[in-house]
Amino acid sequence: MATMRAVQYESGCLPEQMQIKQVPRPTLRSGEILIKVHSSAINRAETLQRKGLYPPIKESQKFLGLEAAGEVVETHEVCHKTWNIGDHVMALLPDIPYAVHDVM
Repeated sequence: MATMRAVQYESGCLPEQMQIKQVPRPTLRSGEILIKVHSSAINRAETLQRKGLYPPIKESQKFLGLEAAGEVVETHEVCHKTWNIGDHVMALLPDIPYAVHDVM
């Protein structure tokens, strides 16, 4: 199983309690691409979410992060005409920008 590193946290934790751990790499669904994250940012919504004071954008959200920049490392077959491996991208996402894809 392919893995990646991602920032893990428990709701209400202090910043120093956040940890980087190995997690399963997501399986791409129709219309999705996998980005190797080069840069991300921390914004107010994420600091409030970590404290348990702001709901995740979607119920299934497992990781902090809303924005990221990086390069495309995998595309779902539906995306081949729009995105190519190696394309540099930036994104506003509902999940996972604080994760780094390890396997290429």
